[in-house]
Amino acid sequence: MVTFPFFYFTFSIAVKCSKTSNLFDHLTFYFFYVKIVFFVGGKVKRWNLKKGKTDEWYTPKSAVKPILKYIKPNSVIWCPFDTKDSNFVKLLNDNNHTVIFTHIEIDCGDFFKIEPPECDYIISNPPYSIRNKILTRLFNLKIPFMMLMNVNGIFDSKIRWDLFKDSNFTLLYLKGRVNYMKEYNITTKTSSPPFQSVYICNDIFNNKQIVFDD
Repeated sequence: MVTFPFFYFTFSIAVKCSKTSNLFDHLTFYFFYVKIVFFVGGKVKRWNLKKGKTDEWYTPKSAVKPILKYIKPNSVIWCPFDTKDSNFVKLLNDNNHTVIFTHIEIDCGDFFKIEPPECDYIISNPPYSIRNKILTRLFNLKIPFMMLMNVNGIFDSKIRWDLFKDSNFTLLYLKGRVNYMKEYNITTKTSSPPFQSVYICNDIFNNKQIVFDD
């Protein structure tokens, strides 16, 4: 992290150079300033790449199986954050549903830009860092959905609070914590995943705000 003393040092040099007509001093500051811009820019870029990279976690089959019984037979399901390798896609297909999957890295499948296909449900494990934006669009689409998310601080955001208070939502709790994967079919064994996950559901259950699945 770039600290306050670092910027104070830079500012001091700038003040010094502004008070001199020495060409060498001005050139020194110029090249020093350019170096700082590239250094800070590189840090921010690497931080953003790291942040985006850690947002891609895959769902094990054990976290998909519990929701199958809540889906009507022969449904059309849109999985907007998934590829053909997704366990949502595989298990839903295996249970005789028609699955339409899209992903931002495949055929311009940006969830926020494409028109939703005609479907009965929207089901997936969306990127956690943009969940406010995702939930806002999901509620506006008015299509029943089930989104697997980290439940920690779920009502902390005013945006989410306003979305939930006026909707027919349900929190579907799974038994135990979900052990997500960084690669498909490769589960890293840990003593306990760091957070509890739930399916945030809308228009799936009638007049139930919390469901505990065994």
